Amino acid sequence: MSGVPEDRPPRLGLRLLMKAGLAMLVITLLCAASVATAVLLEVKKDADIFQREQIPIPNIAGALDGVSAGGPQTILVLGSDRRFADIKAKIPARSDTMMLIRLDPSKGATAVMNIPRDLKVTIPGKGTATPTPETYNERAIRLWSGPQGAVKSARLNGGAETKVSVEGDKTVLTYPIPGVTGAMAKATLTSGPVKGVCTRNCAERIEVRQGDTVTEFTYSNYRDYNDPEEQLDAFFAGRIVEKRGPLTVLDLTVTRTNTPNLYVVVPVPPAVKAAGPAVPTK
Repeated sequence: MSGVPEDRPPRLGLRLLMKAGLAMLVITLLCAASVATAVLLEVKKDADIFQREQIPIPNIAGALDGVSAGGPQTILVLGSDRRFADIKAKIPARSDTMMLIRLDPSKGATAVMNIPRDLKVTIPGKGTATPTPETYNERAIRLWSGPQGAVKSARLNGGAETKVSVEGDKTVLTYPIPGVTGAMAKATLTSGPVKGVCTRNCAERIEVRQGDTVTEFTYSNYRDYNDPEEQLDAFFAGRIVEKRGPLTVLDLTVTRTNTPNLYVVVPVPPAVKAAGPAVPTK
């Protein structure tokens, strides 16, 4: 037996694995830094574009209160239906849309209240606001040709002028539009269940003629669009299309309604209840 130690090769495996792990860590950190830098540069680029290209809104300073971030606020949204003829006649713009939008992050919801236009109400310091007679005809036709308004108008307002006939297997009502001179409506009602949700006599197609102007309303996809926990078989049209001649002026798809307690959700102001009707124009 010899006393000379054996020559063994060095153990390089553990050291090599440590070096490989260190290299992978460095590569990962460098990749993460490059990605983060690229994202920050892109965000800065977009922010610079917004600041450079944005068009300032005149007289916007002070329009909204300086609410702290995350605090609730209420915004009044006003529209305008001023048309070319109004501009030519120097008629001031009228607000065709009035909405109050309540933003409250603590509640996790946005509330919107739409204020009906052309109300005859007393405005403090301004006197009494009166309806706009120039638009009475158009709005009356839409009101009494609606999914619920057609049958109600024929029953309550038409009187002796209301005619009932049958075309095929469908009931047809012919009745005058209240307050609109020369406007006659022809309403075709459904003859049975529509997709299993609408009973008989739901408005399907309504044609209104006033002189040479013909307005057509079509309604389909009737069902109860209220919240599933508040279903009460209050069927409403899920698709509403309005045409004036060959032109489509409205194509509306309904996804949710709130009809269980309408008089609490949208109460009628006392001043409106006591006000007299607007004088219609011809």
